[in-house]
Amino acid sequence: MKHSRLVPVVIAFVLAALVLTFSGCELDGVEEYQDPAKIIEVEEGDEFAIVLESNPTTGYSWQLAEPLDEEIIHLVKTEFEEPDTELLGASGEEKWTFEAVGL
Repeated sequence: MKHSRLVPVVIAFVLAALVLTFSGCELDGVEEYQDPAKIIEVEEGDEFAIVLESNPTTGYSWQLAEPLDEEIIHLVKTEFEEPDTELLGASGEEKWTFEAVGL
């Protein structure tokens, strides 16, 4: 019973955090997206990254819901950036970099 109450709270918190983040940053020629409401438009050969709040030490990390269509999009790499704080349990960021392969 306790678990079923926790799930909606966690989901609401995650959605609120994602809505409050910035989007469309570009580093190293790879555009980064953090805002789930922003549509990602790329051309064939372009790389882009999706940046998500993550905390693997607490089991809070991301995975693909289903395999990618490798003829359309390719997962280049995933990275985890540690938080810039000494606080225990602080969240970092996962960066998933993709390449648009075809249409």
